[in-house]
This record gives sequence, C-alpha cells and structure tokens, in this order.
Amino acid sequence: MEMSGQAMPQFLRYLIGGALCAGLEYGSFLLLHHGWTWSLILANTLAYSLGLVLSFTLNKCWVFQGPQRHQTGMQFLVYCCLALLNYSLGTWLLVYLVQTFGLSAWLGKGLSMAAIVVWNFLVYKKVIYR
Repeated sequence: MEMSGQAMPQFLRYLIGGALCAGLEYGSFLLLHHGWTWSLILANTLAYSLGLVLSFTLNKCWVFQGPQRHQTGMQFLVYCCLALLNYSLGTWLLVYLVQTFGLSAWLGKGLSMAAIVVWNFLVYKKVIYR
C-alpha cells in the first residue's frame, strides 16, 4: 500500500469514510440482530446494504475524486460485484466464527468487517476509481 504524501490524504479520507460506513453497518447490525432479534443473515444483509450505499456515495464523491466522476454506471456495477463478493465472504466468515468458534455475533461481525478493509482500498484505488 503506497503511503506517499499524495496517497496519505486519500487513504485518510478512505479511513474516515470507511469508519462512517462501518459505524452505520455495525450499528444497524447490532440493532437488528440484538435489539430486534433478526436472524444473523437477515440482519447482516440489511446492515450491509445500508453501508454499501453510503460507502459508494462517499468513495465516489469524496475519497476517489478525479476524472472518473462521469463513469458512475460502470463503477457502480463493478462496485456491486465487489460488494457481492465481500458480502458473501463476510457473511460466511461471520457465521463460521459464531458457529465454529462460539464467538459472539458482535465480535464475529467486527472481525469479518476488519478482514475486508485493506483489500477494498486496493481494489477501489486500482480498479474501480482509477
């Protein structure tokens, strides 16, 4: 991961935007699963979808600004393909951690989200918003 003077502000914007999206996703997951007792998969699906919409918007308009601003349709398509992969892996990891290791849902969700952060930055920077 490049951390030159030019890349650092972008990476900081990515972390700030990611923290906002993660907060929305994680908070809504906790509310849906623990507060309203939705199933792991249903709560995770809705929470992930909320985070996805906010994440695309922040990444498009704030983190990865540039000449790519008019390629929204194709970017959203590629973004959704990555999101589907991330959702599948993240949900699998969440269920695996909870059912195999007996971790609490809140810890399993946090760990599954953390596993995807750096991977996404590289894909966004090198593929989607290049």
